Amino acid sequence: RTRGATQIYLAREKPGTLRSWFASALLQRIVNRARDTQVIVVADHTKLNCVSSFLTCALDDIDMIVTDWLAPLSFCEELEQAGVTVVRVPEEG
Repeated sequence: RTRGATQIYLAREKPGTLRSWFASALLQRIVNRARDTQVIVVADHTKLNCVSSFLTCALDDIDMIVTDWLAPLSFCEELEQAGVTVVRVPEEG
């Protein structure tokens, strides 16, 4: 069976704000509903390899991460070793 795709966009918010808590809770709900689909996270390099006040979903729930060219290569390789497909979008120019 072909899996559908659910796209999750991460907004840049200050940790600990009501808006960031709401966004995290909403994303958690989306991921929970997407169990039978492919979960694709779109996040720039500032959202990777950092500590957050909220857990949106477990790494095991993510199928693919699309990020920018500034994402640390070593971290992207760790994600791939954990079974996550990483797409680094090249710099325009």
